[in-house]
Amino acid sequence: SEASDDSSLTSEDLEHLAGGYIDSDTGLESMSSAETAAKACSVCQERPMCITGINNDSLIQEVTRLKCDKLDLLKQNVNCQRDIKRLREKEINLQGDLAIATKEILRLRELLKDYSPNGEVSTI
Repeated sequence: SEASDDSSLTSEDLEHLAGGYIDSDTGLESMSSAETAAKACSVCQERPMCITGINNDSLIQEVTRLKCDKLDLLKQNVNCQRDIKRLREKEINLQGDLAIATKEILRLRELLKDYSPNGEVSTI
């Protein structure tokens, strides 16, 4: 399957390798390393033997760039986690301040009710 990703084998590729018969026994116990080293699977034979020159250099550059990007993202993640922690602490402090302010408003309303002639509190 040429249209599929070359980095993974499909079930068709596996059937092709096994000659249409998929056996659960790998047979590695009965094979010597000399036998296996000389043979390459048909999927490997269809691919280029090696990547050289510009392709290899560009892959190395790409890997280096991706490592730098990963490091930058990790740094950003640490900064974001630090910001989240700081914001959560600030939120907790603000919730405490709000609770204190709400209690003070209720206290002042009660105080105002005590001193108002009709016992009613204005909506101000």
